[in-house]
Amino acid sequence: MTSATANNIGVQGINASDPNIAKAPVVEHKDEGKTRRIVLQVVKQVVVFVFAIMMLYPILWMIASSLRRPDEIFTNMGLWVS
Repeated sequence: MTSATANNIGVQGINASDPNIAKAPVVEHKDEGKTRRIVLQVVKQVVVFVFAIMMLYPILWMIASSLRRPDEIFTNMGLWVS
């Protein structure tokens, strides 16, 4: 290695005087991280909503069944009282 080449090599072995390296674009993926966070929040909210419906359905069915006649309770398993 010559002394001229040794002077242009930086600490990490990159030639600092090379104009192509100095003009290389810096790619930042800030939007990718933000999008990922939003998607994860939506997925979490959907899971919580589905879990809440699963927990509330028996209580709502019990209330709806209390308003029906005894012979209609198990024939119509929906929540709507007819």
